[in-house]
Amino acid sequence: MKNQEKSSSFKIVWISIALLLVASYVFVFWYVKTKTEQATYALSAAEISYQQKDTVQEIAQSVIDIEEDLKKIDSYFVGADGIVDFINMLEQKAGEQSIEIETSNVSIVEPAEDLLYGESLEVVLSVVGDWNDVMQYIRLVEGLPYALSVESASMSLMEVVTEEEGAEPFLEWQADIVVRVIKHQN
Repeated sequence: MKNQEKSSSFKIVWISIALLLVASYVFVFWYVKTKTEQATYALSAAEISYQQKDTVQEIAQSVIDIEEDLKKIDSYFVGADGIVDFINMLEQKAGEQSIEIETSNVSIVEPAEDLLYGESLEVVLSVVGDWNDVMQYIRLVEGLPYALSVESASMSLMEVVTEEEGAEPFLEWQADIVVRVIKHQN
Protein backbone atom coordinates (compact mmCIF):
# COMPACT_ATOMS: atom_id res chain seq x y z
CA MET A 1 0.00 0.00 0.00
CA LYS A 2 2.76 2.29 0.76
CA ASN A 3 4.08 1.50 -2.62
CA GLN A 4 0.78 2.33 -4.12
CA GLU A 5 0.60 5.58 -2.20
CA LYS A 6 4.09 6.43 -3.27
CA SER A 7 3.23 5.45 -6.77
CA SER A 8 0.05 7.55 -6.67
CA SER A 9 1.91 10.50 -5.22
CA PHE A 10 4.58 10.02 -7.82
CA LYS A 11 1.94 9.96 -10.57
CA ILE A 12 0.28 13.07 -9.20
CA VAL A 13 3.59 14.90 -9.12
CA TRP A 14 4.35 13.83 -12.70
CA ILE A 15 0.87 14.74 -13.85
CA SER A 16 1.21 18.11 -12.10
CA ILE A 17 4.59 18.66 -13.73
CA ALA A 18 3.19 17.58 -17.12
CA LEU A 19 0.20 19.92 -16.71
CA LEU A 20 2.53 22.70 -15.62
CA LEU A 21 4.71 22.07 -18.71
CA VAL A 22 1.67 22.02 -21.00
CA ALA A 23 0.37 25.21 -19.38
CA SER A 24 3.80 26.80 -19.73
CA TYR A 25 3.97 25.71 -23.38
CA VAL A 26 0.50 27.17 -24.06
CA PHE A 27 1.43 30.39 -22.26
CA VAL A 28 4.74 30.72 -24.12
CA PHE A 29 2.99 29.93 -27.43
CA TRP A 30 0.27 32.52 -26.68
CA TYR A 31 2.88 35.10 -25.57
CA VAL A 32 5.05 34.61 -28.70
CA LYS A 33 1.95 34.71 -30.92
CA THR A 34 0.76 37.96 -29.30
CA LYS A 35 4.20 39.58 -29.58
CA THR A 36 4.48 38.46 -33.22
CA GLU A 37 1.08 39.98 -34.01
CA GLN A 38 2.09 43.22 -32.30
CA ALA A 39 5.37 43.32 -34.22
CA THR A 40 3.55 42.61 -37.50
CA TYR A 41 1.05 45.36 -36.76
CA ALA A 42 3.85 47.82 -35.89
CA LEU A 43 5.74 46.84 -39.06
CA SER A 44 2.60 47.32 -41.17
CA ALA A 45 1.95 50.69 -39.57
CA ALA A 46 5.57 51.71 -40.23
CA GLU A 47 5.31 50.60 -43.89
CA ILE A 48 2.04 52.51 -44.32
CA SER A 49 3.59 55.57 -42.73
CA TYR A 50 6.64 55.26 -45.00
CA GLN A 51 4.41 54.87 -48.07
CA GLN A 52 2.35 57.88 -47.01
CA LYS A 53 5.55 59.89 -46.57
CA ASP A 54 6.65 58.85 -50.08
CA THR A 55 3.22 59.75 -51.45
CA VAL A 56 3.30 63.15 -49.77
CA GLN A 57 6.78 63.78 -51.19
CA GLU A 58 5.61 62.73 -54.68
CA ILE A 59 2.59 65.03 -54.41
CA ALA A 60 4.77 67.91 -53.24
CA GLN A 61 7.13 67.35 -56.18
CA SER A 62 4.14 67.19 -58.54
CA VAL A 63 2.87 70.51 -57.19
CA ILE A 64 6.30 72.07 -57.79
CA ASP A 65 6.38 70.65 -61.32
CA ILE A 66 2.85 71.88 -62.01
CA GLU A 67 3.72 75.36 -60.74
CA GLU A 68 6.71 75.46 -63.08
CA ASP A 69 4.54 74.26 -65.97
CA LEU A 70 1.88 76.87 -65.17
CA LYS A 71 4.52 79.61 -65.14
CA LYS A 72 5.74 78.41 -68.52
CA ILE A 73 2.19 78.29 -69.90
CA ASP A 74 1.49 81.77 -68.50
CA SER A 75 4.54 83.06 -70.35
CA TYR A 76 2.82 82.19 -73.66
CA PHE A 77 0.11 84.79 -73.00
CA VAL A 78 0.30 88.56 -72.97
CA GLY A 79 -0.78 89.97 -69.63
CA ALA A 80 -2.90 93.08 -69.27
CA ASP A 81 0.16 94.99 -68.12
CA GLY A 82 2.35 93.48 -70.86
CA ILE A 83 0.57 94.80 -73.95
CA VAL A 84 2.91 97.75 -74.43
CA ASP A 85 5.95 95.54 -73.84
CA PHE A 86 4.67 93.04 -76.43
CA ILE A 87 4.21 95.79 -79.06
CA ASN A 88 7.63 97.25 -78.23
CA MET A 89 9.16 93.80 -78.67
CA LEU A 90 7.51 93.44 -82.13
CA GLU A 91 8.92 96.83 -83.11
CA GLN A 92 12.36 95.99 -81.71
CA LYS A 93 12.45 92.73 -83.70
CA ALA A 94 11.66 94.74 -86.86
CA GLY A 95 14.58 97.05 -86.12
CA GLU A 96 16.84 94.02 -85.77
CA GLN A 97 15.76 92.95 -89.28
CA SER A 98 16.53 96.40 -90.73
CA ILE A 99 12.95 97.03 -91.75
CA GLU A 100 10.65 99.93 -90.99
CA ILE A 101 7.59 99.17 -88.91
CA GLU A 102 4.44 101.04 -88.02
CA THR A 103 1.82 99.77 -85.60
CA SER A 104 -1.45 100.98 -87.07
CA ASN A 105 -3.97 99.38 -84.73
CA VAL A 106 -4.15 97.52 -81.41
CA SER A 107 -7.41 96.06 -80.19
CA ILE A 108 -8.84 93.50 -77.80
CA VAL A 109 -10.88 90.83 -79.58
CA GLU A 110 -13.60 88.94 -77.73
CA PRO A 111 -13.44 85.16 -78.14
CA ALA A 112 -15.81 83.14 -80.26
CA GLU A 113 -18.26 81.04 -78.26
CA ASP A 114 -16.63 77.74 -79.16
CA LEU A 115 -13.13 78.75 -78.03
CA LEU A 116 -11.71 77.60 -74.71
CA TYR A 117 -9.66 80.69 -74.03
CA GLY A 118 -10.61 84.31 -73.48
CA GLU A 119 -9.74 87.57 -75.14
CA SER A 120 -7.04 88.05 -77.74
CA LEU A 121 -4.86 91.01 -78.47
CA GLU A 122 -4.87 91.93 -82.16
CA VAL A 123 -2.00 94.04 -83.50
CA VAL A 124 -2.00 95.39 -87.07
CA LEU A 125 1.51 96.11 -88.35
CA SER A 126 2.83 97.58 -91.55
CA VAL A 127 6.44 96.74 -92.37
CA VAL A 128 8.59 97.95 -95.27
CA GLY A 129 11.88 96.52 -96.42
CA ASP A 130 13.74 94.06 -98.57
CA TRP A 131 11.81 90.87 -99.52
CA ASN A 132 14.11 88.60 -97.48
CA ASP A 133 14.03 90.87 -94.43
CA VAL A 134 10.23 91.16 -94.50
CA MET A 135 9.78 87.39 -94.90
CA GLN A 136 12.30 86.70 -92.15
CA TYR A 137 10.44 89.11 -89.86
CA ILE A 138 7.14 87.32 -90.51
CA ARG A 139 8.76 83.95 -89.71
CA LEU A 140 10.35 85.49 -86.60
CA VAL A 141 6.95 86.76 -85.41
CA GLU A 142 5.39 83.33 -86.01
CA GLY A 143 8.14 81.73 -83.94
CA LEU A 144 7.84 84.01 -80.92
CA PRO A 145 7.22 82.13 -77.66
CA TYR A 146 3.60 83.23 -77.40
CA ALA A 147 0.27 81.63 -78.19
CA LEU A 148 -0.06 83.73 -81.32
CA SER A 149 -0.95 83.45 -84.94
CA VAL A 150 -0.40 85.59 -87.97
CA GLU A 151 -4.03 86.04 -88.96
CA SER A 152 -3.22 87.66 -92.29
CA ALA A 153 -0.29 89.01 -94.22
CA SER A 154 -0.52 90.82 -97.51
CA MET A 155 2.57 91.93 -99.40
CA SER A 156 2.92 94.42 -102.18
CA LEU A 157 5.83 95.83 -104.12
CA MET A 158 6.03 99.59 -103.96
CA GLU A 159 8.21 102.19 -105.53
CA VAL A 160 9.99 104.43 -103.05
CA VAL A 161 10.91 107.91 -104.22
CA THR A 162 13.33 109.83 -102.06
CA GLU A 163 13.41 113.59 -101.80
CA GLU A 164 17.13 113.72 -102.40
CA GLU A 165 18.09 115.43 -105.62
CA GLY A 166 19.24 113.02 -108.29
CA ALA A 167 18.27 109.92 -106.28
CA GLU A 168 16.72 107.15 -108.29
CA PRO A 169 13.45 105.59 -107.10
CA PHE A 170 13.83 102.02 -105.82
CA LEU A 171 11.50 99.11 -105.04
CA GLU A 172 10.69 97.80 -101.56
CA TRP A 173 8.17 95.38 -100.20
CA GLN A 174 5.40 96.43 -97.87
CA ALA A 175 3.63 93.85 -95.74
CA ASP A 176 0.47 94.47 -93.76
CA ILE A 177 0.39 91.89 -90.99
CA VAL A 178 -2.35 91.11 -88.48
CA VAL A 179 -1.01 89.31 -85.42
CA ARG A 180 -3.32 87.83 -82.81
CA VAL A 181 -2.00 86.69 -79.43
CA ILE A 182 -3.96 85.25 -76.52
CA LYS A 183 -4.35 87.72 -73.68
CA HIS A 184 -3.84 86.43 -70.15
CA GLN A 185 -6.99 86.54 -68.04
CA ASN A 186 -6.04 88.35 -64.82
